[in-house]
Amino acid sequence: MAGPFVNRRHMIVVVVRADEAESVDRFLRESHFDQFNVADVIPSLPLEEGLGEIQSAAPIF
Repeated sequence: MAGPFVNRRHMIVVVVRADEAESVDRFLRESHFDQFNVADVIPSLPLEEGLGEIQSAAPIF
């Protein structure tokens, strides 16, 4: 996936890579981006890494 993407809802999706979601949140705050915009930071993993975590997890029942 690459961005930014724009749609009819005037929402822009940007995918960034960072060591921590807090770093992205701090950047948005310090740049005052959230003063006039709504920003959602959604921490995510690459698909391969997420699948690896699921496969190595112990069953819960």
